[in-house]
Amino acid sequence: MSKIAITSPDLPKPLPVFSQAIVHGDTIYCSGQVGADAATGILAESFADQTVNCLKNLEHVLKAAGSSMEKVLKVNIYLKDINRFAELNEIYINYFGDVKPARTCLEVANLPVKAQVEIECVAFK
Repeated sequence: MSKIAITSPDLPKPLPVFSQAIVHGDTIYCSGQVGADAATGILAESFADQTVNCLKNLEHVLKAAGSSMEKVLKVNIYLKDINRFAELNEIYINYFGDVKPARTCLEVANLPVKAQVEIECVAFK
């Protein structure tokens, strides 16, 4: 079985060192998305806007891979400040169906491009 790189036409082209997602069989492994605006690639200023952009960007990648947020199995979230956990959850809860995916949320020292949050996931087709 081979792996297939996925690039969403709705997002800026990723750096050449990673793929936005890899499909292997019916499993989709999405790279972490930071809170950049899908149209401009510019990082949102507020934590809330960054979180919304992360989740919307994952939606774009999953759509390009033939999937959706309802088919997400596992989510990993990286926060610059774990004290934003409740604020994250207020936004996050709106992006998945009735059966929420398994999830890990960690505080990290730094994220790329001075992002406050990064979200990655694994889904199925």
